[in-house]
Formats: sequence, C-alpha cells, structure tokens
Amino acid sequence: MKLLWDHLYGKQEKQDLVVCRPHALFYSHEEEDALENGWLLLDGKYKNYKEVWYQSRSTRLNLSKNKLDKKEFFLGEDRVNMSEIHPKIEDTAWTGMHQIYKDYIKRKGFSDLYNPFEHVGKRDSFLVYYLNNNKNKLIGFTKIRKYIGWDGEIEHYRNPYTELSLFPDEEHMYLHHCSMESVIHCNTVQISQISLDMEIQMAKEREMDHLYLGSGYESSSEYKANYEGFEWWNGIRWSTSKKTYRKLCRRDSEITRIEDLPSSS
Repeated sequence: MKLLWDHLYGKQEKQDLVVCRPHALFYSHEEEDALENGWLLLDGKYKNYKEVWYQSRSTRLNLSKNKLDKKEFFLGEDRVNMSEIHPKIEDTAWTGMHQIYKDYIKRKGFSDLYNPFEHVGKRDSFLVYYLNNNKNKLIGFTKIRKYIGWDGEIEHYRNPYTELSLFPDEEHMYLHHCSMESVIHCNTVQISQISLDMEIQMAKEREMDHLYLGSGYESSSEYKANYEGFEWWNGIRWSTSKKTYRKLCRRDSEITRIEDLPSSS
C-alpha cells in the first residue's frame, strides 16, 4: 500500500485548519483488506495513476443478512428487465445511456460533477433496464464495479501505478470472495428502488459477500439505510446504527459554512 494525500486547503494565520483528501494504491492481495477498511476505487484516473482508492463514509449491504429472494420485478403492470453490457468507452454513446444521465441529473437537480462514461475499466460494466423485453428503449442504467478477494490461489497481481495487468476470467468473477459496487444509477422513470433490488438479487445469485453503495453523505443518501444488512464505515469500523447514519446525512445537508463543521463525527 502507498498513501497519497491531496492537500486542498489550509489556514494557519488565525485558524488551525488543514483540508486534504486521502487516497491510496493497493496491490491485489491487499484488496480485500482495503474494502474492509472503508476504501473504494475512484471512478476515474487520479493524476498519473489509473487505479486509486479513496476514503469516505462508505456504505454497503452485508448480503448474508439480506433476505431478498425475488425473481421478477414490475413497474405497475410492466415487467422490468435487466441486462449486463460491457461497452468500450467509445461505444457508450449509442446505447442511449448518455441522454439518460443528462435527463436524470436535471430531474434530480444534481450538479454534473463527473462523467460516468469517461473511464470504463476492466472491472466496470453497465446494467441496463428496460420494460417487457424491449431492449430498444432503455429506462435506466447502473454502472457497477467488481472487486475480487484474495484466496491465496488465484493470482491476479496488478501494478497499482497503472491498471490491472491480469484479470480473472468469467468463471473466477463469481467466487465467494467477490464483491460488487453500485457506482451510479440513473433513470428516466422512478425505478431506483426496483433497480437496486435487482442489483441485490444479482449479487446474491453470484454468491457475492457485499454490495457496496458508494459514499453516504447528505440527505439524498439516507435511503441506503432502508435496506437489510446495511452497514456504513465510521472511520474505525463498519457500523450498523441506521439512526446515527441518518442523523449524519441530515447534518451534512444542513452545514453550509466551514465554521459550522464539527470537530469530530
């Protein structure tokens, strides 16, 4: 492991304040420990590095504690279908996902902080959603990322300064030591709960340990605590206190000035 610190801002004349983002590089055999200590991969490059991990209030579902077992999903009377695709960066435009993303952030009032199609690595794929087997009209998508645990037998060493140099084949993708992250999901109709249920079901069928849900900040992330097996990284351990998590999310949205930041969580 190698730690990287992005020093963003500081005050020392009238205030003792240092603001910096922690990042890290991990080898493959360290990957499982990285996940267990709250690290997730950035969705994109950082400086000259292609695979960099970041630290945050990560969230996940412990799938052994989630009882979902559902084979069909419906939006009203229409059946919602899902397929997994592995497009190259230059091929994502024709899928229609770009327009779905633009419509989604406009509808939600979110800032366009990053482009989910700018970086599509070997770990990444997309789940696309459509109604009644009509693949010509997408109603949403989820970008997902797979993490492979180290079992001491399968070798998938990588150079942390570049990118994966060797990735397990599809047979090895669904080992028990595998976890998945739901990086971002966007839609044109209200299927967020349905699509997340479908992701949970897929991860359980592939015998994954956890489904990671990214960072948990502000009120828009409160919904993540509605699911069975929910856990969040408090900087020391994975907590199951949904009450505390929701309180922190609401506090995030209320704070608008640096002066209002608490000394600790």
